[in-house]
Amino acid sequence: MADRDKPQDVRPALVGRFVTCREYRQVRRLLIDAEKASDEEVTIDKSLAAIGMILVGWRNVGDADGRPVEYSIGKLESVLTLDDVIELVEHLVIEMRLSENEKKVSALRRQSTGGNSAESTAKASA
Repeated sequence: MADRDKPQDVRPALVGRFVTCREYRQVRRLLIDAEKASDEEVTIDKSLAAIGMILVGWRNVGDADGRPVEYSIGKLESVLTLDDVIELVEHLVIEMRLSENEKKVSALRRQSTGGNSAESTAKASA
């Protein structure tokens, strides 16, 4: 059974975080270098480094025998397949852009209402 077909409570899940502008630039640089590299080893190393800057944990990740693997950035290469790395890099770029756009839209909404997010949240929950 493919991971995506498993029930959500047992499906492997990776946990990421928002990055700062400086980190975003570093991740972007790593991904550009990975894409331009002529050596597959370099491509994989740069991609894993970029993923490692964002990833902060995982759930329901197991080894080849299905035993749970405790999160450690050093274990990325041992638990991710090459297809996983490629998929993560593709999603990483999309998610980073979406996240930044969502932040901008949220900021614009707060500016257009003339209030701050705390006021808006208080009004919405009242």
